[in-house]
Amino acid sequence: MKNILTIMNYTLREAVSRKVFLAFFIISTITILGFLFVFSMYPVTQLIPPDVPKDGKPGTPYFVILTGFLMTPIVSISTLGLLLSVFATSGLITSVMERGTVDLFLSKPVSRIQLMSGRIAGSLLMVLINLLYLITGIWLIFSLFTGFYNWYMLTTILWIFYTFMALFGIIVLLGVITKSSVPGMMSAYFIYIIGSPVLMKKESIFEMISAGPVVKGIINGFYYIVPQTDGIMSKVMFPLLMEGKIVSYEPLIQSGILLLVFLGIALFIFEKKEL
Repeated sequence: MKNILTIMNYTLREAVSRKVFLAFFIISTITILGFLFVFSMYPVTQLIPPDVPKDGKPGTPYFVILTGFLMTPIVSISTLGLLLSVFATSGLITSVMERGTVDLFLSKPVSRIQLMSGRIAGSLLMVLINLLYLITGIWLIFSLFTGFYNWYMLTTILWIFYTFMALFGIIVLLGVITKSSVPGMMSAYFIYIIGSPVLMKKESIFEMISAGPVVKGIINGFYYIVPQTDGIMSKVMFPLLMEGKIVSYEPLIQSGILLLVFLGIALFIFEKKEL
């Protein structure tokens, strides 16, 4: 455990030295300041009809209207946070396999499993710290300017982070296999932007193309081996924000299982791989 913590610390320091942390911080700060400017110039509460009771309980008109104002920014924040996280961490996984770096670590009493586990944990911690800063900052601004404290918004930190972890499993696996950050990064982008949203609408696709059993089998196969990132957003995060409840836990369970499988395979390959 001590070795893993040491490598986590090294990973964070490397992220700082590579200016990854700084870039994250600057972009997040600019985003927060942008929200501060918008809410200070355009009071959101003035857009609510005066006859709407100020009831902040989930599902009430007041709650739905104010939370609705947050939806577009939250979608933008989610996308921005995920894209930045994927870009920032892809290189951290593959850089540890570079000749010289890996030799330095393995010359110490550190196993390959500990090395990669510490690298993974350090990368995830870096992303979590930045998401905490970004989302909490925006939540505070919105809450202070509107007087409306939607505590469910803070849970978006968890769901965005969980979505990233689902993609991160693929980044790690492809990074270990190819020793390049590009395949994992591009695969993660494709899944998040195109793959998962399309697969979530598979039933509509079946009807539209009059799919036969073979086509349905192929699409269903991809549905179960691709992280349901779109489902985490549409069935977990957004319903919780708007109504205070989760529609389905399936995306969380399926994506969590895939994460463990991908990381398990990656660690197995890394342990056996010639570097």
